[in-house]
Amino acid sequence: ALCDIICFLVCTPSLVVPTRAYSFVRSVYMGRRQFRWAGYKPCPCCCFDSDDEDEHIQPSSCTGHLETDVRVIWLLSPIFGLIEFIGFFFGLIATCSLIRSIQTYRDVRKVMSNPQREWMDRACCFNLDLQKVLLLNGLSVAIDLVFVPLLVLLVMSPLRLRSAVASLRKGLGWTTRKVILQQFILLLADMLLLVPLALVTLTWYRSRPVHQALGCRRVAADIEEGQLTEEQQTLRQESDSFKVLTEYHRALLRASGLLLLDVILLPFLLLLAIVTCYRLPILARSLPATGTRYHRAVLRQCWEMVLDVPFLLAGGVVICTVYRADIVIGCARRACQREGDFTAWDIRSAVGFQLVYLLRDTAMVPLLLVIVATIYRLPTLLMGLKARMSRLLAEAPEMQPLEIRLLAPRPTGRPGFCVRASKSPNLSRPTSLQLQVAGKGFWQSIADLKGGLAATAGQALLPLGLRHGREVDFDAIEHGRSEAVINVEIERTVKSASVEKFLRALPPHTELLIQLEGRLESGRQVVLLAVPLTASELLTSFSSPDSVISADCIRPNVLDEQDEAFNEEVAARIATLRGGSTSELRRDTWWPIVLGEFFQITGDFIHLLLLVALFALPWRLFMVIRQCFCEPADRRACRLAGLTFSALEFWSEECDSIAAELGPLTNSWAKQALGKTDCPNSVDMRDIDYDGYGILRRRDVKKVHQQRLKALGSRLSLARAGLRMSRRRWPDEGDEGWSMLSQAIDMQISLRADIFFWLLFIPELHKLLAKREVQPEEHTRATQQIHHHVLRLEAQRSEENAALLAGFKEKQATARRKGRVKSKALCGAILREHFVKGLTDLLAMPALLLLALTLYRLPSLRAQMHGRWDVAHLKVALRSQVLGLGADLLVLFQLIFLVLVLTATVVKLPDFLSGLRPSRGLRAARAWAAEKAMELLEGILELLLLLTAWKTYKLIVQATVFLLMSPGAMLAVAWPKECDRRIRFGISCLCSLLVFGSAFFLPWLFVVAGWVFILALAFVGYAAFNPGCGWTKPRREDWWSPSVRMTLPNVMAFSTIIVEVVIILWTGRCLMKDSMSIAVPMEHMTNVGLGVICVSIFLTILPMASDEEDQRDIVTNSAWRDAMLLLNDVLFLPLVLSLAVVALQSPLHRLALMYFGTAALLARGVWDVPVPYEARLDVRFVELNSSGRQLLLSLAVLAAASGMEITFLALCAAACLWIVAWALRRGSSVLWAEVLRVGGIAGALIAASVGIRIAAILWAVAVGIAAVWAVLAGVRRRADLAVSGLPQALDEVGRIRAQMCLWGDAESEPLSLDASVQGAALQVVKLEEQIPIERLKMHFLFSRPLWRQGLQSAHSFEQVLSRLAELREAIDAPCTRLLLKQLLGRAPLARGRRVPAPLVGEITAFAIPRLEMTPPARTGKGWGSGRMDFVALQQYAWTSARRYSELLQSQAVGRPTGETTI
Repeated sequence: ALCDIICFLVCTPSLVVPTRAYSFVRSVYMGRRQFRWAGYKPCPCCCFDSDDEDEHIQPSSCTGHLETDVRVIWLLSPIFGLIEFIGFFFGLIATCSLIRSIQTYRDVRKVMSNPQREWMDRACCFNLDLQKVLLLNGLSVAIDLVFVPLLVLLVMSPLRLRSAVASLRKGLGWTTRKVILQQFILLLADMLLLVPLALVTLTWYRSRPVHQALGCRRVAADIEEGQLTEEQQTLRQESDSFKVLTEYHRALLRASGLLLLDVILLPFLLLLAIVTCYRLPILARSLPATGTRYHRAVLRQCWEMVLDVPFLLAGGVVICTVYRADIVIGCARRACQREGDFTAWDIRSAVGFQLVYLLRDTAMVPLLLVIVATIYRLPTLLMGLKARMSRLLAEAPEMQPLEIRLLAPRPTGRPGFCVRASKSPNLSRPTSLQLQVAGKGFWQSIADLKGGLAATAGQALLPLGLRHGREVDFDAIEHGRSEAVINVEIERTVKSASVEKFLRALPPHTELLIQLEGRLESGRQVVLLAVPLTASELLTSFSSPDSVISADCIRPNVLDEQDEAFNEEVAARIATLRGGSTSELRRDTWWPIVLGEFFQITGDFIHLLLLVALFALPWRLFMVIRQCFCEPADRRACRLAGLTFSALEFWSEECDSIAAELGPLTNSWAKQALGKTDCPNSVDMRDIDYDGYGILRRRDVKKVHQQRLKALGSRLSLARAGLRMSRRRWPDEGDEGWSMLSQAIDMQISLRADIFFWLLFIPELHKLLAKREVQPEEHTRATQQIHHHVLRLEAQRSEENAALLAGFKEKQATARRKGRVKSKALCGAILREHFVKGLTDLLAMPALLLLALTLYRLPSLRAQMHGRWDVAHLKVALRSQVLGLGADLLVLFQLIFLVLVLTATVVKLPDFLSGLRPSRGLRAARAWAAEKAMELLEGILELLLLLTAWKTYKLIVQATVFLLMSPGAMLAVAWPKECDRRIRFGISCLCSLLVFGSAFFLPWLFVVAGWVFILALAFVGYAAFNPGCGWTKPRREDWWSPSVRMTLPNVMAFSTIIVEVVIILWTGRCLMKDSMSIAVPMEHMTNVGLGVICVSIFLTILPMASDEEDQRDIVTNSAWRDAMLLLNDVLFLPLVLSLAVVALQSPLHRLALMYFGTAALLARGVWDVPVPYEARLDVRFVELNSSGRQLLLSLAVLAAASGMEITFLALCAAACLWIVAWALRRGSSVLWAEVLRVGGIAGALIAASVGIRIAAILWAVAVGIAAVWAVLAGVRRRADLAVSGLPQALDEVGRIRAQMCLWGDAESEPLSLDASVQGAALQVVKLEEQIPIERLKMHFLFSRPLWRQGLQSAHSFEQVLSRLAELREAIDAPCTRLLLKQLLGRAPLARGRRVPAPLVGEITAFAIPRLEMTPPARTGKGWGSGRMDFVALQQYAWTSARRYSELLQSQAVGRPTGETTI
């Protein structure tokens, strides 16, 4: 009952619809109360046994059994009512409309007449199909509203209305709508194309396709379907299918477009007919044309017309001049007659070339007039024109070639050929010879490759006159001999690669004729030789080793019956190739002669001006006159060669000094590489660098290695420049003696390069040993052989150098005194040379003054001179230094500009300052500034995005925070390391902020007390928890010597004593005489003191703000150390005194003083970096000694400023006691310096309280005690050193080292023993570094770092001596090949016989094989002038060492190698 009530309430709203009310009554009346889902259950009579539901077919007569739940019908009733309401609404709209009422009636009737009724219709009185029909017809009314106006518009065109009406007869469906839409679009197209149709109809030649399309369409529309042709059926189908445009419309559009193109191209066609009427026949050949072919032809001809216009004008100009009109007219005639493959571009190029030739000839006319006006060059011009315009001789040759060989330059030289030919015995010596090269195809190929101008110029230079003694020997053709050998060498230097490239570019079958013409003594001109060749034959002979030409025209052994036929064939080829001499060629032969003569006149005029200018330089004018008219030719050659020998000697001296440095340098690198456990490649042979005495520093090994090698190579630049200039002026190599001397100089340079290669090969073997790729014995043998080989090379070089000098002296002794009159070219060269030298003479003095003003270039200038104070060498050195000065100035300006940019932008300035390393040089600073400037440019985008302001604020905040936290960071070092780092830093920062903040609130005495308490705690913490930082005792690596050198840091250390005494004296006198007088002078120094304090704080914090990898570089930098020594030691008390009085009243000055004091006193304990020998600081103190003394003295100055006299005296006394206590604990390296300090402070106190006289006495006593102490301590140390026997042992090892070093002992640093333990240890370290690595045993090399550390921690001479003994025992001298041969040769056998020499050689070769390695070939650029690329040599040495290692591994089987492991 509850379900019935709910379902009834749901059904109640739908009862408004009549059909739903009827359905409700019918369901109540007919329904059964069964709780089943609505469905249809078939009758038993209609049920079959098949499982397939599709086979359950109910007969039409069976109504079935309706078993439907009434509640289901009630629940569905609202939905059915809503659907019926919508359907009846749309059906009412369709019924009321005229266009859809009939169709709606038909569809409803069809649905209602369907006998098959669904269960909803039977049970619920709801017909879904009926609702669909009503809904679709209602919606179709809205769609029809769009197509009805289109149908009405079709009435305007009966042609278009016919198809629409025919489709309406079939019903208003989607097909009908498509037809209406299509016909409407076609109607619009008809209306838009009316104007084009009228225009096309007026032009009959364009309307024909339109008429054909329109006629076919009308016929297809009128004829019935069965009577249509195939084309008409296609048109009918086209009209039936939905297409926007028909064939008629497309034909009309195509015709109208072509008509538009016709109108556009009409002006061009008229212009074509007027300007270039000769192109109309070509255009006519394109007719009849379909589509746009005709229009493309018109455009093509118009473009050709545009190209023709400039050439028509050029041709008109050429024809008007008549001079070259025949060539242009001939080309045009051949093109019109279509001879050959003449194209339009051939005619244009011919006309263009003729115009260029005409302009060239016109330009030559003024030059010709100049030559005629000068007169003195006119005879030469006429003779040259006569020779060039002569025809090619067509006579039979007087000589027959038997063998021809090319003289090919290897790699550069003079080209030529050598001919062995048969001749008549009556043919005598000619008086002149000239060379001709003919062949039309040959010159045409050159024109195709290089251009017509190059071919014309080459032909114009022919015939080429050959000069006797320089290019050919006329005496080779002797009277009475049947054969002659003629060598022809053209006096032009070419490259072999260029000649080969040119021959390969020529077509292989290109023929040319080489004809040698001569004039006999009788005056008759004859053809001596005529040889026809091909390009392939020349290329083959050029590539062959013997360079013999294998040509068909050369038959040295020909039978008699074949002579006639062979001669006729060769004569025919020669006659064919000679046909190239025409008047056209002679027309182009005169201009090169005119141009050459004009250049001669120009050169003569320039030389005349130079001669006039030399009157201002009389010493150079005298040299020119002497060398041109008084100096014999042979003496001049000897003088030029002497310059080369002088430059070679200077170059050899530079090479000797470089070799002396290269050996120890590579030896040091190899030792450091061997001390490592891994050596990955050839470049990483040194990953750690022993900087001085025990400091290990990480570096970029590859960069450092290459930079040092390049620096060594750059030292040869000055010597190379002089050698290159002198070798350019080497005497004529046509003389065999000078050629041999030049080859000897090349051999000297080559031997020097070989020596450098072997010197670089040795450390590569050391690296292989470090990587365990070579056994120790093989390594020792190889290095030994290299040593002997280098010594042999050096001996060979010395012998050849002596022979070279002897040969030069012989040439000087045999020099003739003839030939005083020089040629014109040689006189010009002498004049130009001395003019340039005169200019350099004038510039040398200002350059020298400029270098003197700069000062820093003078030492390098003196080093470059090497005692060679001749003028030429001085000018070369001055030029090098001036160029270097200019480069330095450019780098300086760049650095200044970049620094200004970085300063103005601020953003990258801290990064730049933190990474700046002044000690690395100006160029390194410029590179660093450029890097930061590039980063700044990258940040411009951030500036545009308004981020730069935020970064600036962020940087300021970071700098401020870091400035506040840096004292806390220093205090955090004093904490135990077991404590967490963050806790240490936090508490330390809090304490420092509290102390510094109290300066603004608490009284001055309380602030100072708190500050001193914090510093005292820090001192105790450093001493207790950081003992290895040198705070209470020296570090093991520190340089701690009682001997004092005269260096700047030591001077500043003694200056600290003087400054402290002066400050104590000043404050004491001011305090005890007038308590207020101290403030008067200090008020003016406050601002200066603040500035210096800011600099000191910046330098102190700079390492903290840097990256970890840069911190060590900063704190080990000598400039940074010296600056900190000056600011924190020398100027410490003056800065405290400058702020002491003002700090009593000003909290800011009080804060600055406390901050400076904290940074200066604690900074020493922060950086655990040892002070090496290279720091040049001998007056050393432990850090607690120095900081405690400065703290007590600063408190004394503050007490004096506050007027506390007793406190001042007590603190000064405490400082003296502090100094004495630490002196007793060896807290100072130089104790007599502490005596001076204590005596000075005590004397200052006495001078302030008692008087200056007593103080002077005390100071004199202190100085005397210190002097006596220093002398006695030095005498005692020397006595201990002499007793220990260390000097004798050191001398013995030094002599052994001098005998073993390959680079000799001349350039080695002399060893001088210092009278201290550490000084002696340092000398032992230096001695070990100079010993070659191959002379040391393997166990010592691998324990070398420990041995060095033991020397650093030595405390007595006996310990140093024991380390030296270890070094002496580690020196090994293995057996050499020579010693082994001598030992085996003296070994006795049975019956008193000796081992045979061949057997000794075999045993020696097996035990110690030869090193089969060859130095690189010298083929690089500039090696002839002494260029040495050490980087390339090192790379080649590494490659050779790798090959040697592989060779040893391949031969290792069966060889005695001794130890198998290292």
